[in-house]
Formats: sequence, structure tokens, C-alpha cells
Amino acid sequence: MTYLLLSLLSSVGIFLFFKFFHLKKVSLLKAVTANYLSCTLTGLIYHFDSISQVRLNDLSWFPYALVMGMVFFFTFSLMGRTTALNGVTAASMATKLSLVFPTLISIVILKTTSTSIFLWIALAISIPAIVLASIKSKNKEISNSGLLLPLAVFILSGAIDGGINILNYSFHENPSFVHFPGVVFFLAAVTGFSYHLVKGSRISHWGDKWVWVGGFGLGIANYFSIEFLLRGLQHFDNDGALVFPFLNVAIIVLSSMAGVSFFKERLSNLNLVGLGLSIICLCLLIFAGLNG
Repeated sequence: MTYLLLSLLSSVGIFLFFKFFHLKKVSLLKAVTANYLSCTLTGLIYHFDSISQVRLNDLSWFPYALVMGMVFFFTFSLMGRTTALNGVTAASMATKLSLVFPTLISIVILKTTSTSIFLWIALAISIPAIVLASIKSKNKEISNSGLLLPLAVFILSGAIDGGINILNYSFHENPSFVHFPGVVFFLAAVTGFSYHLVKGSRISHWGDKWVWVGGFGLGIANYFSIEFLLRGLQHFDNDGALVFPFLNVAIIVLSSMAGVSFFKERLSNLNLVGLGLSIICLCLLIFAGLNG
């Protein structure tokens, strides 16, 4: 449970950095690219002692990391466009509702989940809890022309979570797999800088110090959110049906509390109902985990 809590705190840190970027009007794509460079360096430092022990024949997971690195960057890009066109609610819900992917994978494919009535009730509550907790009265309505963007974010976010669940299940006994997050983030950084190069991004546009300061801070939080997620999955025997709903619902609760405390955000009655359902959901998930 300790690893899940650390992953949770890291994920809430990501929310705080994104809020900071919005307030400082920092270029999201550039900060995200800088963040992936920071993730890479964090991974190198954190697992520096084991780098010399890595052998090429141990890197059977590398092709999957290559794909996920590209998916990571473009998912973040689509999240930014979804927020701009359809509002924060659409982007937030599309990301959090993707928990259905690793949940179904754990239950149907990996069969790592011991289902109970508490788990099923928690999963049923998690969807309306996330929706109600995310609704903001001033958000933009989803435009007909932009309906595909939230759908794409939903699918790609689900593919990332589901992929992490499957790869951790398949390679967690491989000693070199501890470098998987760092390699994924390095490839995401390469994808990001390549994207900016193709788009003709001017060097002067990278002069904003907050792109680098915020991006590197975000990178540390981002790296450990994945590092501790993988360890948490291993601790719970890759039970994605327990881990991902717990994290996604808990992130909604803590992010809302942080928004109220640090940014003076106001919660509507629907938000409060959603948070209440989220707390019930978390209690059920914890009870299911303890008795699984």
C-alpha cells in the first residue's frame, strides 16, 4: 500500500504542476517535452547502480517501450488539445475513465483479480464518482467536431494503463525491467523534441525559464508516479482491477482537496456528491484488497 500512496502523491503533484503551467501561461507541449527529459535523468540517477548490470539480451521489453514512449507524448498532446477545445471536464473524465481497460484486462485476460461483491460495487460507483467530481459549471461544452478528441484520449490513456499492467505482469521478474520507465520517458523525450523540430519550433521559444523549471519538477513527479505504480502492481500481484480504480478515484479526491486548499477552487453540490461517492469507493476497494 505504501507504493500506491507514493504513486498517488506523485500523481497529485502532476496535477499541481499542470495548474501551475496554466497560471503562468507556460507552453504545455514544451514543458511536457522538458518533463520527459527530466524523467529520463531521474530514472538514470535512481537506478544508477544497476545500469552496469544490464545485458542486451535482457531487453526483450524494449520494442514495447519504444511504442509506449511515442504514445505517452501524443497522449499528452491530445489531452492539451482536448482541454482547449472541449474543456477540462472532457479531458479529465476521458483520462480517468480509462481505468476500465486495465480493470477488464486483469479480470478477463491476466486473471489476477479475486473478484468480490465489494470490488464490483466499488467499480460500479467509481464511474459516477469520477464524472460528478470532475464536472465544472464553467467548462466548455463538447463540440460536435471535437468528439473524437476525448475518445482518442480515452483509448490512448487506457492503452497506456493496460499496457503497463500487461508488461509488468510479463517482465517484472526481469532484472532490467527496473529501467523500463526511464527508457519509455527517454523515447517520449526523443519523440517530443523531434515533433518540435519538424514543427519548426524556434529556439527563442524555449527561453522561458518556467518551461525548464516547471518541466523538470513535473518530470520528477511523473517518473515516480510510474515507478511506484509498477512496484504497487507487483505488491498486489498485478491486480489492475484494484490498483487503477483506487489510484484514479484517489487522485480525484486529493486533487480536488488541493485545488480548494491552494488555488481557492469552489466545489459545486455535484462535486461534493462525487467526492462522497469517491470516498465510499476507496473504502470498498481497500476492504476488497485486504480481504482479497
